[in-house]
Amino acid sequence: MLADSLVHPEDPPDLSDFWALRGQYLSIFDRVMAEHDLDALVFPQTYEEIPPLFSDATYAATTESAINIVDEARRRTGALPHGVAWEAAPRAVPPSLERHLGQDMAEGVGWKLVPLQRFPDLWELSLDNDVILWDLPAALAAWLDDAEDRCLIAEDVRVCLGQFADLLPPAPRNSGIRGLPPGFDLDAAMRAVLCERPARLTSELDEQGLQVAAVSRARPPLLVTTDEVSICSPFPPHQPDVDRAGAHFVGLNVRRLPFDFHGRPAIDVRAEHWERWRPYLYDRVGLPLEGDEGAALASSGEAEPASAR
Repeated sequence: MLADSLVHPEDPPDLSDFWALRGQYLSIFDRVMAEHDLDALVFPQTYEEIPPLFSDATYAATTESAINIVDEARRRTGALPHGVAWEAAPRAVPPSLERHLGQDMAEGVGWKLVPLQRFPDLWELSLDNDVILWDLPAALAAWLDDAEDRCLIAEDVRVCLGQFADLLPPAPRNSGIRGLPPGFDLDAAMRAVLCERPARLTSELDEQGLQVAAVSRARPPLLVTTDEVSICSPFPPHQPDVDRAGAHFVGLNVRRLPFDFHGRPAIDVRAEHWERWRPYLYDRVGLPLEGDEGAALASSGEAEPASAR
C-alpha cells in the first residue's frame, strides 16, 4: 500500500528525519507522564472530548509547544555559575551513524551521540546524567594537562562493550565519563570503528562499546578508576558505596527495571538506595535538602563513602 502511494516507488523516501522527530516526541511524552504520574496523554480541543480511559486514571491535556525542555531545566536548576548555560541539543543523527542506529535501542541510548561534539577545539567532557562529581578525579586532572592529547574514559566493574568487545582489551570500561582533547575527530574515529565492525547498534552496550573503541584507537585513554568514581547501585557486581570523587548511579535514570531483587521490584530497591545516599550527596555539593531528617542523616555519618570512614 505504501509503495502504491509513492510517486517513485522504486526510490522510497528517507525516513531518518521522521524517526528522529518520533523519538523526540516519545521522549517528551515519557518525561511528562513520569513527572506528573499520568496514565495517558490525550490531545483534545476540549475536556469534553477526552475519551474514557480507566475509572481511576489520571490524565491531563497538553501540547508539545507548551513543553520547553531548556526552560524546564533552567527552572529546576535555578541560577548557574558564570560561563555555564543550558543549550538545546539538535535531534538529527550524524550521517555516519544513521544506518547503524536501530529503532529498538534501549531507553536513554544515543543522546550522547547527538551531537557527537559541541566543542571540537576545546577539552570536552561528557557525563551521563546519573554521574555526580564533587571532586576532581586524578585522571581528569592529568587529562587536562596531558601533552599526548589522549582521551579520557571511566573504569567499569565488568566488561559491557556489546558487539565491539573483541576489538578491545578484555578490560571493563564505561562511557559514563568521556573526555576528548582539542582537535580529536570523534566522527572519524567512530567511522573507522564501524568500517572495521559494520554493526547495527541495538543496545546501550553497543553504544558504549563503540565509544570506548573510538577513543582507544590512537592510544590508550586515561582512566577514571572505580576507586575514585564508583559504579554505584545496590545490584552486584556494582558498588553499593560512593567514592572519593563521585559516583555513577547506574540505572537511576531509567523508568523501568524489569526484574526482582531478593523478592522485591528492582525499581523500588534502586529508589531506596538513592534515598539512602541523597542527603550525603546534597550536603557534599552544597544543595539544601528539605526537612531535618535528611540533614541529620548527612551529619550523622550513617551514609558515607567507604573511603571516608
